[in-house]
Amino acid sequence: MTGGHFSRSHWTLSQIALCLVAAFPLSAAADNATTEPQQVKRLQAVSVAASRTEQALDETAPSVDVIDRQQLDRRIAADLRDLVSDEAGVSVSREPGRRGNAGVTIRGISGNRILTLIDGVRQPDQYGGGGGNGAISGADYTEPESLKAVEIIKGPASSLYGSDAIGGVMAYRTLSAADFVSADNPLYFGVKLGGDSADQSTAATLTLAGRNDLASALLMYTRRHGHETDNQGRDDSSDGTAASRRTMPNPQAWDSDNVLLKLGLHPNPQHDLFFTYERFQRQQDSNVISARSSGSPTTGSLLSQMADDDQTRERFTLAHQWQDKDHPWVQAAKWQIYHQTLDQTEDVREHRLGPSNARLRTSDYRFAQTLTGLDAQLESRFFALGAAHRLIYGFDASRTETERLRDRTQWNADGSTTKTVGGEPFPQKAFPDNRTDRFGLFVENQMRWDNGWTVTPGLRYDYYRLSLQQDALSQKINQNGPQASDLSDSALSPKLALAYAFNDQITGFAQFSTGFRAPPFDDATMAFMNAAHGYEVLPNPNLKAETSRGIELGVKGRWQEVELDVSVFANRYRDFLERQLVGQRSVQGRPLATYQYGNVGKVSIHGAEVKAGWRFAPHWQISGALAWAEGDNDSEGTPLTSVEPLKGHLKLAYSTEPFGADAKLRFAAAKSRVPQSTDSRGQATAGFAPAGYGVVDLTAYWQVNKQLRINAGVFNVFDKTYWNWSDVKGFAANSAVLDFYSQPGRSVAGTVEYRFF
Repeated sequence: MTGGHFSRSHWTLSQIALCLVAAFPLSAAADNATTEPQQVKRLQAVSVAASRTEQALDETAPSVDVIDRQQLDRRIAADLRDLVSDEAGVSVSREPGRRGNAGVTIRGISGNRILTLIDGVRQPDQYGGGGGNGAISGADYTEPESLKAVEIIKGPASSLYGSDAIGGVMAYRTLSAADFVSADNPLYFGVKLGGDSADQSTAATLTLAGRNDLASALLMYTRRHGHETDNQGRDDSSDGTAASRRTMPNPQAWDSDNVLLKLGLHPNPQHDLFFTYERFQRQQDSNVISARSSGSPTTGSLLSQMADDDQTRERFTLAHQWQDKDHPWVQAAKWQIYHQTLDQTEDVREHRLGPSNARLRTSDYRFAQTLTGLDAQLESRFFALGAAHRLIYGFDASRTETERLRDRTQWNADGSTTKTVGGEPFPQKAFPDNRTDRFGLFVENQMRWDNGWTVTPGLRYDYYRLSLQQDALSQKINQNGPQASDLSDSALSPKLALAYAFNDQITGFAQFSTGFRAPPFDDATMAFMNAAHGYEVLPNPNLKAETSRGIELGVKGRWQEVELDVSVFANRYRDFLERQLVGQRSVQGRPLATYQYGNVGKVSIHGAEVKAGWRFAPHWQISGALAWAEGDNDSEGTPLTSVEPLKGHLKLAYSTEPFGADAKLRFAAAKSRVPQSTDSRGQATAGFAPAGYGVVDLTAYWQVNKQLRINAGVFNVFDKTYWNWSDVKGFAANSAVLDFYSQPGRSVAGTVEYRFF
């Protein structure tokens, strides 16, 4: 980085193809292997998250999706958005100015209302806003190359997972040595290289795995380097007030490193003991040109803003699995203990021109979360009342400690410094340091009769306690307003699922599920003031837990050439937490809008989803998915902004063992029922309603031989300008910077894998 500018090269499709082909010698290319690819063995469509134990995906409700390693490779998945790019009813919000991917939205529910797990461990909370729809701490702290599968549960799932699964679950499963080696090939060493022109990124993954009768080991390391993600903006303004109308991306350079170490002991066929160490780090430098402004004689001008953001997530897990089908009472058991830390820092340097002198302003912020926990689960299988029972029961307990320190210093041209910046005293804390204790007990019994009926009742009890550690820094902002206090809550979350096999091909499903979300640390305790933008947020000690009730009806059809999943759903949420304008006061002669999180009452979402596939000829398939939903804030009679318009995709695929190709059309209808846009001062105007779109992507793979595999793709082939609703929800229709949030134009991406042994 020099003078706030980042160099970036421009790749063409031919250049990427040449790099992929030249990356390794192709002396064996004539050996067009027709054997199964050896890099990662083919994985069966198995769900673990839906019932907390392995279950064939065809036996689960249509609201459960599993994305396996093969699908991730064919999507050339490099981040959270790529992971869910083909999933009906699922989207990821993104703020392109600086923050990047924020979090997942499932059927109109987003943020911390979606529980994210990795190997059963709760992931750090999404926190705060970073401008637009970004987040200071988001949900994109996982390296896709380390994943064996991604599971998505759509709709309330608190009967198994407790608080925060009110809208669904994103469950990641990491790879292990067994996914690379076998009795015939006990050692594996491979290299995978990749690139993507959309953000000028490159990636390299090294994998080493081995196993014998007693032990196994896997070591994976992935390094990525990239720049800002491209868009369709054309305005590159960089000076004064004009910079706020900039629509081209801000210059950015980032690096990420991920280490996955998994060691296993296998003393006999019944016992497996695993130790896992995982570390993900991302460092990002941004020249935030779009933040520049020419202010008034009172507020001054922002000449430049440079941001250095660093995120590190580290996890240690010790897990034991036991299985004995001949045991009379318990046939399987597993437990794990874990410790995870997240440390995110933000270092921002601003050069300003004040009314009378030049100023340098630095901001040093930190968001940190530490999670320690234990969970255990037992499985019993038996026959009673004419049915085969599979009983799953267990508990989980965890403690999360969270802190948010904010410090800022201003240097004036005369050499003086101040810790009162923009009307705020520093250092300070946006909320008190706090501790969240969670404890849950769960049981679920799947009862299967020979007449085709399967009935699965489930019940979970949860206890939640938020404890605050007040200090002087957390009381600087809110001296006279409502004070934050400790919270505790408990909940019972029942579930009932029914399935009936009409014949060998068609199964019908019905499910009633519940969810709850205890008031989170930030909604309940935040005390924050932004005088420069004219608003403040006060704590609310009287928040109640959110609850949800959902019903879903569906059918799965499996024929020799055709697959069909259809579901309709309706979910109702009570005591939904939203930030509300509660008043206004004057600070230093300037109006200040006062916000507070509150339980707004009732929210309802209903919709339908369809997935289908037709193998109309050997090696050929047409498949597609469609998702439609509508949502309302029933208490206020307004549309729910988080609900996506009708979206889907249609794909034509050709697949053989050595070669395959996909042509995919991604489409969305125009967004209707758009609520008014409201700025930080509560002023309302017409909201932006993005038009519908259709985008074509082309991808292909080639298993050159047993050692070498290539994946490549061209995305947005016709260079379409379009917007994702999750990125622009809440924007005014007359906003001058809408193109800043547009999606990348035509881009190319690819990977090459080589197995040495």
